[in-house]
Formats: sequence, C-alpha cells, structure tokens
Amino acid sequence: MRDVEGVLTLRSEAAGDVSALRRIVEKLRTPPEQLRVLSSSDPVVAATAFELHNYYCVCENLMRRVAAAFENALEPNAWHEQLLRRMSLDISDVRPALIDAALRAQLDELRTFRHFFRNAYDRPLHPGKVADMVVLLLAAHGPWLGAVQRFRMTWDLPLPVGRTTRGFVRRARRCA
Repeated sequence: MRDVEGVLTLRSEAAGDVSALRRIVEKLRTPPEQLRVLSSSDPVVAATAFELHNYYCVCENLMRRVAAAFENALEPNAWHEQLLRRMSLDISDVRPALIDAALRAQLDELRTFRHFFRNAYDRPLHPGKVADMVVLLLAAHGPWLGAVQRFRMTWDLPLPVGRTTRGFVRRARRCA
C-alpha cells in the first residue's frame, strides 16, 4: 500500500481495532486480586485468559497491517517476534516507530501468554499468572492506544491522489 486508498483503508481498520480493544478491556471485569484466589478450573479464569488472547491478537493484526502497508512482508520464521521489533523501529522516509521499547516489552509478554494459551490444551491456567497478565494489559492499554493514535496522526494529512506514502510520512514528520 502506497496510495490514498491504502492509507484510508489502514486508517479505518485501525479505528475498528481500537474499538475492538476497548470492548475487550470492558469484558475484563474480574479484578486481578479476585482472579488470584480462584481455582484454575474456574470458568472465569479461562474466560479472562481468552480475552487476554483476543487483545493481543487484535494488536498483532494491526501491527501486521502496518508492516504490510509500509515495509512489505515479514520472514516466515519467528515473524511474531520480528513484528514487535519492526514496530519499534523508526524507518526513515517510510514510517515512524509505532511503539517504544517499554511498550514493546509489555506487548511481548502478552504475546508470550497468547502463545501459551493457544498451545496449552490440557495444561492448567494458573489464576495468578492470568491476574498478572490482566494487570500488564491494563497498564499497556493506555500507552498502546496512545501509540496507535500518534501513529494514525501521521495519516491524517491530505494526500493527493497518485502520491505515495513516502511523501505523506515526510510531511507528517515536518508537522509533528
């Protein structure tokens, strides 16, 4: 994507992702201190872990679209970790960094939990770990939304039809 339509599509998709993230956070109603005392077989623990999984999936999908839009495909091996590294890079004349190092570390912990959750199958979910991940998600949520908003602001400048995103990003950086 290096055209107006691509920028507009990415902008709309990012807005939808932000809405989805807010809905997921609203579903995390059980306070972490209450989660810690539940049994690992309690459905609330599983439901909370599922929402943690969903949250990171939405974040990752948004980052994948940004990577595809601005700097092409990711390597097939270990692309999940590579994606986080890439999103913390400011790529001159292409795009600014989406996330900083602190947010990258938080998202990486959520990524690791998501990987565990997807592959747990018959392994128990530890309520304390799920509670820790809720605390982490809630701490990362504001910075993540802020990062997405700042990044989206680079797309909010007028882009004449036929122009590429390279000039678009240059103008955005001058205005920032």
